[in-house]
Amino acid sequence: MTRLSYRLIFISLIIIVGAGLVNVYVFNNALTSRALGLIGSPMAYIFERSSIARTIAGEFGHIKDLTKENARLRQENIALVARIGDGKALENENDFLRKSLKITTKNIQPALAAGMFMINFDPPGYNALINRGSNHGVTTGQVVITEEGVLVGRIKEILPTTSRVQLINDPALEISAQVLDKSTMGITKGNLESGVILNLIVQEDQIAEGDTIISNGNDGFPAGLIIGRVSHIEANDSAVFKKVKIDPAMRKIPLGPVLLLKP
Repeated sequence: MTRLSYRLIFISLIIIVGAGLVNVYVFNNALTSRALGLIGSPMAYIFERSSIARTIAGEFGHIKDLTKENARLRQENIALVARIGDGKALENENDFLRKSLKITTKNIQPALAAGMFMINFDPPGYNALINRGSNHGVTTGQVVITEEGVLVGRIKEILPTTSRVQLINDPALEISAQVLDKSTMGITKGNLESGVILNLIVQEDQIAEGDTIISNGNDGFPAGLIIGRVSHIEANDSAVFKKVKIDPAMRKIPLGPVLLLKP
């Protein structure tokens, strides 16, 4: 065999071996890609679903935060409304007191200062105790007021060092009264449910809710003392008198120091 023949055989073997190696490489790559695809698909699915779950969880967390924020805002709104209501009530009360202080009580001469305690608002009557009695010169029937000129009641029972005050909302106490700045007059009487009732007000009398009621001096009480403010009026054309309810002024002023007027 010639040298050329050996060379051709050698080259052919090299080509055959190279082709085999290429086929093996391609086959292995195909298997690897196939395997990676089989493994990667579930992983990609799991990753995709995990991302969705995280997104949903995040949305639920956001909704929960919004719910808490809404609850907080509702609480703040309720508190704000309550503060506005308190401010309005305080404004009305201060306006009432300013009007009360304008009423003249120049003819009233206090005889004795005292302190009120043990207020009793239970049936059958409303009363309170003061820390002055017969040892201090207190007499039955003395009128009791506050420094602002608000009528509290009158002395009903006397002991040596204390006395019992019959309050204006006691059903047994009647006071001659009138509407401030008007000619309308009537008789106040304590009421265990409504506070004070203004009687003998005919349908034609001028009176309105919010009017201030004062003593007119036609009985044993000095004129110009604050009794209260009209809280409700019930008018009925078929009735002779109106039903007038009064909110006692003594409820608006903290009771403690009081004045006893001269008999």
